Amino acid sequence: MAVALLLPLLFISNSNGVTSAQYDKLKWSVIDTPCSEDVVVLSPSEINVLAISSDYETFYVLDIPTWHDDDADTVVDSGEIGRVFKTTDAGITWNDQLTETLQDDGAGLPAWDIAVAPGDPDLLAVVTDNRQEVYISEYGGEDENGIEDIWVSLQISNSAGWDSNLLISDIAISPEYGSDNRDIVIGTRCPDGSTGGDVWVMKSNIFGGWKAQSLDMDVSSVRFSPSYSTDRAILAIASDDDKTYLCTGIRYIEDNETDWDITDPAKVEISAGNDLSPGENEIIISDLALPSNYRYIEEQPARRVVYAAYSSDTDFDDAYRIDDTEVSRLEVKEGGKVSIATIAYQGTCSSGKLLVGEVLAEEDSAEALIHLCFDTDPEISFPEWVKPDKPATGGVTSGRANAQVAWGSSSQQAYCGTGSNYVTNADDWDDMTFGPWRGEIYDESAFSVSRDDCATWNQLSLIDTEMKNLSDYLLSFDTETLYLASVGNGFDSLWRSQSDSLGDIWERVLCFDAESDDLILRAAEKEASKKDLIFLAVKGSDNARYSDDEWQRWKSIRSCPDITDMAVVDDELLYILDDNLVNKGVWDSRRYGGDWVWERDIETELEHGYSIAASGSSNVFVGEDEGEGKLAYSTNG
Repeated sequence: MAVALLLPLLFISNSNGVTSAQYDKLKWSVIDTPCSEDVVVLSPSEINVLAISSDYETFYVLDIPTWHDDDADTVVDSGEIGRVFKTTDAGITWNDQLTETLQDDGAGLPAWDIAVAPGDPDLLAVVTDNRQEVYISEYGGEDENGIEDIWVSLQISNSAGWDSNLLISDIAISPEYGSDNRDIVIGTRCPDGSTGGDVWVMKSNIFGGWKAQSLDMDVSSVRFSPSYSTDRAILAIASDDDKTYLCTGIRYIEDNETDWDITDPAKVEISAGNDLSPGENEIIISDLALPSNYRYIEEQPARRVVYAAYSSDTDFDDAYRIDDTEVSRLEVKEGGKVSIATIAYQGTCSSGKLLVGEVLAEEDSAEALIHLCFDTDPEISFPEWVKPDKPATGGVTSGRANAQVAWGSSSQQAYCGTGSNYVTNADDWDDMTFGPWRGEIYDESAFSVSRDDCATWNQLSLIDTEMKNLSDYLLSFDTETLYLASVGNGFDSLWRSQSDSLGDIWERVLCFDAESDDLILRAAEKEASKKDLIFLAVKGSDNARYSDDEWQRWKSIRSCPDITDMAVVDDELLYILDDNLVNKGVWDSRRYGGDWVWERDIETELEHGYSIAASGSSNVFVGEDEGEGKLAYSTNG
């Protein structure tokens, strides 16, 4: 439900440039706050799979466990679990029309995986029907022109050699080759060992049929080479009873066959040593990332660099770099186990940066665990990994955010989607009931963006948070930015809107668990300050902080008094009211590199204080909470 914010339009100018205000009447306008209308806030919701197209505007999200009561009968009916979201404005707004169109064309929801074609944001394939069917759409999954069949089933379960125990674990669409041709590949697995998995390919259009590629192992990840139009290379992470490997094959497209015996060894174990990788009944999920100039050329092993990662029941979980057949463990956590949900690489075979999203989260602080390495050179014994100053959010209650990471259009832009589940082993992955795959309400899962090389993350949309009420707001002195504080029963949020029409676009810039439901926002007076400081204080606590970069980062106010109210004069002078006592904070740039120095417990002669205000550096006013409603003031600061 939307929460309206009313602001007086005293700062709106008329056509003559004169501020319009009548002495007997204020003009008001309703400003939309973050709400479910454009799914900025949406609860319950999870982001279990994130697919980003090459236009970096069109994204797709799968929410596997969430119930949508289509017939409003309060009963969970078949097909009412799982949603598919699409955005065409890089995650600002979303719609779930694809949920309806998939159902209309016969797909059994939820959707378990999705792939979008390189170079075509409207060509996509979705895994449905308990991981045993694939539907494809050439229309972005939406009905815009009265198209009869938006989605077409690729009928893999009717293919020769298909076993009803097989489950689709991954899917990809190839780059174009020849005359508008593409291939579709899936990986299959059966963790209980009742049958063997494989790589299956449908060549060119949808008329060639599916064919197993004779890898004969359980597959958890598949990828086409970015140079597929020339090298015909396909890569897979596959497992036998004991180990997990990188397998590289060369496709013979006319026969729809793949030669997997092109490297020496043909199967490269993804481990730091022999027998140090999971088997097929131990691996849960995996991921592959390829440099932009990867190309399988036998004479150029330097072009065959691959990044791989997995999550399993073993202690070997980590990110790995594979140079042709040489494997390096990248030690995201200094050699300790780190169960990885997804990885994303930006760069070439010789240089680039690797982004890692963990399965786990910091449950108490709602922090998704993300790591970035700027140099994965195998000659470096201990690659340097950095964590965000302000992480993406998720994982409350479950302790699992399953961070889905991807790079954006610019070199410093990245995205992350998070969602809860309880999939802790291969049997859980195989169990498609909503025990292990259930989500959590108000888990702070969200679609987040970073514009500074993953140093800080803001939540854009699909935020599973509670907005119980608004606590305070702040309008910037130039009237171009609106800040908002909201509180929930669990975590609280700070929001920022900088759109041309304030309130049209919101970003959550801080998620935290405040000590009370009374948040205070204050700003230093523009003309009196050298820096644009914005302050946040939690009433009834000693928790106060400030930001000098529009809330991207926060610095705590050390040794802060208990807070009843706060008044900010400028970036070097503030007052904090603690009941009936005033505390004066003065900025000292020489102390510890810059710190607030306090003159404490200045008496006001009031019985209980409620509010404090300052005018300039000398005049301070304190309002009484109880008693006779007196006002105390000082003229000497």
